Amino acid sequence: MDGGIVTVRYRPSLRPTHGEITLSGRVPWDIEARWGMSNVVADLDDLELGGLEISGGSSHVEVRLPRPRRAVRVRIGGGASDVELIRPAGVPVRVRIGAGVSKLAIDEFRLGSGGGKTDWRSPDYDEVEARYDIEIGAGASEISVRT
Repeated sequence: MDGGIVTVRYRPSLRPTHGEITLSGRVPWDIEARWGMSNVVADLDDLELGGLEISGGSSHVEVRLPRPRRAVRVRIGGGASDVELIRPAGVPVRVRIGAGVSKLAIDEFRLGSGGGKTDWRSPDYDEVEARYDIEIGAGASEISVRT
């Protein structure tokens, strides 16, 4: 920990690496998961989330998002694959896609592949401040956003 920033590093290994991290729900968190990761399940349900960034190169990632208190930005970097974001029921979402995304599912909306920019919003997105604003970079695939 340094100046309010917690950094977790691990050495890549040929053997499977397992671990568990518990974050306190007493403080708000901005989470940046960089340099790729795989086979991650993150239950953030009890946290106050200020923002979330998952870099490219990540795969097989499931994130259970908490009920937001305000608009929360989530960014999925290009090259990420098999990422599932699960938000609480009734929380609106906006999903913006750069270009070149394949196999995207947002609630009942499905996109096999997208070559251009896309901006999808829940019907009540503009009326509610406690919501998720999700950006997905080019080259991402198999991304799911659901309740």
